[in-house]
Amino acid sequence: MDPRTLQMLRRMGIRAEQIAVRRVIFELEGENWVFENPVVIETSMGGQRAYQIMGEPRKVESISEEDVEILMERTGKSREEVVEALKKAKGDLAEALSLLEGR
Repeated sequence: MDPRTLQMLRRMGIRAEQIAVRRVIFELEGENWVFENPVVIETSMGGQRAYQIMGEPRKVESISEEDVEILMERTGKSREEVVEALKKAKGDLAEALSLLEGR
């Protein structure tokens, strides 16, 4: 953030500073977004804090180990088959079960 912007924010009662962060992960249903070496600005005003993250995220599919185990027990399918079904179903357990049972 440039110094003039920081000065303007301070005059408005907003504190802003860049914080050192190696990685930011957003965990969503069925996928994660990972920011490696992002620029993170923390702002605070009136006791509330907010974070602005700048950088290029990459999507990482998120598959719950618990879901894998449940589907393996329920269907008798291999780990690889279950993981593939969960990927196709974007983490939706019921849809993955339908795919594995051929419905």
